[in-house]
Amino acid sequence: HVPSTQQGLWSGSASALSTAANVVGALIGSRLLAIALEGHLPLGSPLYAGTVFHLLAALCVGCGCRVAKKVDEVTKGLPDPICGA
Repeated sequence: HVPSTQQGLWSGSASALSTAANVVGALIGSRLLAIALEGHLPLGSPLYAGTVFHLLAALCVGCGCRVAKKVDEVTKGLPDPICGA
């Protein structure tokens, strides 16, 4: 849980990270497509790479949910931290 005083910071950071990931993914995908069109890789290489990265992202989200659930169980009943003190 994010304290209300830091929600804007975390939201902006998550948005910036998402945008950066999309830009890097687009650059990698377009480069793979160019290499495949030159004949150095199979034409399906960009699709395979996209599949691998999406599966990796799903695995990371799944692991993050497990960690968040364990943290919630451990910190249950504890007061929220005081931010900016």
